[in-house]
Amino acid sequence: MVLAAARTAFMFADNDGDGFLDFEEVKEMMQRMMGDVDPLVVVDEVKRMFCTNDPAGGCSATLTYEEFVLLLTECSVDSALFGSLLRFGEASIEAGVQERLRGLSGAASAAANRKASSHILDDGSPAWREAIEAAFDLVDEDRSGQIIKAELDGAVLKYPLIAQLLRVPVDVSPDDRQEYMRNLYDSIDDNQSDFIDRDEWIRFFCPDREAVPRATEWDEEREDCHQITGFIFDCDGTIFSPDGLIPGAEDVLSWIERSGRQYVMLSNNGALPYSALYDKLSRCAFECKPDGKPIPPGCIYTAHDSQVDFMLSGHLPTGSKLLVLAPDEKWKAEMRARMPALFDSWDIRDDMDVDTAKEWSALAKRQKVAVVFFHDGLIAQPWSYALIHAMTILINAGADFIYTAVRCREI
Repeated sequence: MVLAAARTAFMFADNDGDGFLDFEEVKEMMQRMMGDVDPLVVVDEVKRMFCTNDPAGGCSATLTYEEFVLLLTECSVDSALFGSLLRFGEASIEAGVQERLRGLSGAASAAANRKASSHILDDGSPAWREAIEAAFDLVDEDRSGQIIKAELDGAVLKYPLIAQLLRVPVDVSPDDRQEYMRNLYDSIDDNQSDFIDRDEWIRFFCPDREAVPRATEWDEEREDCHQITGFIFDCDGTIFSPDGLIPGAEDVLSWIERSGRQYVMLSNNGALPYSALYDKLSRCAFECKPDGKPIPPGCIYTAHDSQVDFMLSGHLPTGSKLLVLAPDEKWKAEMRARMPALFDSWDIRDDMDVDTAKEWSALAKRQKVAVVFFHDGLIAQPWSYALIHAMTILINAGADFIYTAVRCREI
């Protein structure tokens, strides 16, 4: 529950939407959560958060989402941060909005989308709109479908994350704060009815954007083509085939590079990370050098990568038990490099018998247990009846099944 609320906390605290938390952003969040505590105590607490994992004695300039979650897993249950997130999570469940808030991501979104937005974090995605609707339900305490001034004021005092969403200043006098809340309320209540309905709330946080018509053919002079700023390509069958690079693919990517637009190549390969595809596109018949240069970093993302991100997002807490089936141990190296303390706390098996599965299944209700696939059919150990039986026992007992995509032709 607390780790799920951490997603919302990270996103709401990320004032500039760059996908990282700097010292000032964390200090503002902690000031809200620690209430009337001496500001010097808040500063000391934040300093510990930025310096705790540096064995050289220095301090990080920013925190990634993974580092924020790791700090939370090591946080005392009596701390202000843990307690505030717990209260927020409990209230979210009571209001029936936890799943919608859980969809938030800490990653930054395209700045172009934000230009038309009233909020820095609005990336125009369905997840953002769903989270804003969930926030409305949380603030609407009497479930009337309308928010009055007292409810909004109460939610800001009760939930630091709602105050963070509304960007309520922390270092101001009570009079200035009341003035800010009055002006904010009037801005959202655009028909001056003395209450905020759901449509007004959504309009304020999720303003309409100009739609870009879908182009059917490319013509630089056409307005619908001119407004396109990025391209998404599938890899297998679009950029390359089993025999090598598809003719024309490098030329298209070269044109995109020269035009100043962006592109990303996606693969549903569950066994290989992005680095493997970078290697593939740098040799022999698969060599691809758009505009004469290697493919830029950050332009390839696979199903394997998305699964690593998900597993390190807070879904698997310290001490989780994992049965992981994969063709090799590449995934282990990636995870250990990013979050070594969390990774080393997991009990990981690459094979299992029925007796062990029964032992784990007895723990599944009070401890996170998961069956994880990092493969496209082939795994390090042979598929066997005993292994499939063990997986069935775990999943029937409530273990999570974590898998992204399967390329059926390879099974």
